[in-house]
Amino acid sequence: MPDDYSEILDGYDLSKAVRGKYSQRYLKDKQKSIVKITSEDGDRYVTMKTIKAKAIVTDDGKLTAEVDSDIKPGEYRVTLIIEEPASPPTAPPSPKIDKGDR
Repeated sequence: MPDDYSEILDGYDLSKAVRGKYSQRYLKDKQKSIVKITSEDGDRYVTMKTIKAKAIVTDDGKLTAEVDSDIKPGEYRVTLIIEEPASPPTAPPSPKIDKGDR
């Protein structure tokens, strides 16, 4: 791989190029993956999609979440990763050095 691409780029007119023009389409496609799931019920292929959403869990264990409008209404199997606020871990105390051991 060359260190300097100036010779290669001389033949291209990038004056009208738009940085990131297709990045959203690429990212949207990368958020979905077709996965084979093997279980006691047999194999099945599913589309896995990663989404981020705020959710509310009530005292009786019901979860309510608002998701993007591009998800079709229906019943889904979901895996949740719950992020709970936490304080940064505290560093353990530094070991004391006995100056008399030198």
